[in-house]
Amino acid sequence: MNSPLFLHERLHAYHFARRFYCTAREISRQLPRGLADLGDQLTRAARTSCLALAEGANARSVRIKRTHFERCTASQGESAACLDQVIDDDAAPQALIHRARAELESATRLTLGLLR
Repeated sequence: MNSPLFLHERLHAYHFARRFYCTAREISRQLPRGLADLGDQLTRAARTSCLALAEGANARSVRIKRTHFERCTASQGESAACLDQVIDDDAAPQALIHRARAELESATRLTLGLLR
């Protein structure tokens, strides 16, 4: 079996971030109309964390890698805040939020490891 061409495909952090993005989209689809902006914010932050991880992993310069991984963790923090607001608004099933939070925490811990 060939190893992946793109370096981000080798990262566990990227795979957790992708899972979180899919769960964030699922949460966003379930939010009431009045919270559409929160759903948009959540999915944009989740998308940014995936894309920043991929861009950082595939960069050659250590400085550029660090810049993208830091952007990723910032977006992960934004995602966590969005989930808090979903909880505060009681706007999605607890099991779904719990799954999202677990995926996000795993992705964040692994991303922080890339910054060491």
